[in-house]
Amino acid sequence: MNQHLVVVRPQGWQNTQISVKASEHLSFEAAGRVSIDLHSLVDAAQTMYELEQKEKSKIDFSQPVDAQKTPEDFFEQDPDINEQYHKLKSTFKSLWAEPDGLKDENGYVIKDKDYPGRTKNKPIRDESYGALIGAVTAGQPLDKKDFFLIGKAKNWMPALATGDLWVNINFDNIGFFWVKITIED
Repeated sequence: MNQHLVVVRPQGWQNTQISVKASEHLSFEAAGRVSIDLHSLVDAAQTMYELEQKEKSKIDFSQPVDAQKTPEDFFEQDPDINEQYHKLKSTFKSLWAEPDGLKDENGYVIKDKDYPGRTKNKPIRDESYGALIGAVTAGQPLDKKDFFLIGKAKNWMPALATGDLWVNINFDNIGFFWVKITIED
């Protein structure tokens, strides 16, 4: 049994330099987060910064750190700001995908409603944006029939080809995943 740890960055197909033989069994365990919507992430961060700046003047910085209030302590005093704050927290969470990709609360793939044409740019069209994917090929993965979903965990999948193991993120922007790969004959 061989084990490897790989960091997957949003840079397209990455050769792990792990050689795989057809019929060997592969197991994957992955964690981390990626965002496919940098624009919305920046907008949400800017809005959060502006909310915090409005409350900054209420903080007594002369107090010891453990006694100082934070902007969040003041958000609850104004129902409109409190609602905006909680909506922002929810937005931040929805902008990050784990290795299974972006899915709704029922586990279904989230479709791109803003720009459906982007779907054609995903290496695996029917899988979630941001999902961890792989391929075993002798060279750069080009044929979609070689691509497969890895996701958060995949146990003992037989390799269908001999070659190098490649990893990618199904349409990406920023962030990373780390993957523990186990290979058994």
